[in-house]
Amino acid sequence: MVPPIATLAFELVIGWLFLISGVVGLVTTFWMRNAPGFLWSLLSAIVAIAAGIVLLLWPISGTLSLTFVLIAFFVVEGVVTIMYAIDHRNQLSSRWAWMLASGVVDLILAGIIFAGLPGTAAWALGLLVGSIWCSAARR
Repeated sequence: MVPPIATLAFELVIGWLFLISGVVGLVTTFWMRNAPGFLWSLLSAIVAIAAGIVLLLWPISGTLSLTFVLIAFFVVEGVVTIMYAIDHRNQLSSRWAWMLASGVVDLILAGIIFAGLPGTAAWALGLLVGSIWCSAARR
């Protein structure tokens, strides 16, 4: 019961962060309108505001989108960690097998979450954020 609530809460926090950062970016952009890159900064602020509004108005869709970002993160992290492990193996490091295992686990997690969509979108983010929060609280 708690991971779906945490997922929704996390999605809403991310939505507010996008909205607030977009508004601050917009104000800063107009304040420094003579600086180079004005149009790019303006576009970035507008995109952040739009993303925040979308995440706040349609939280369920936002949860699914953030779950896709989580899957992409696990895939990229897994591939990079595997490549890092292979590089360490070539350098005769004794712990390369653990790095390799970590990369493989990342890819397996991405596969499990992707295979269970859309159902996994309800709990995956909340479980991840909850476990990170509990780990931080124990320190």
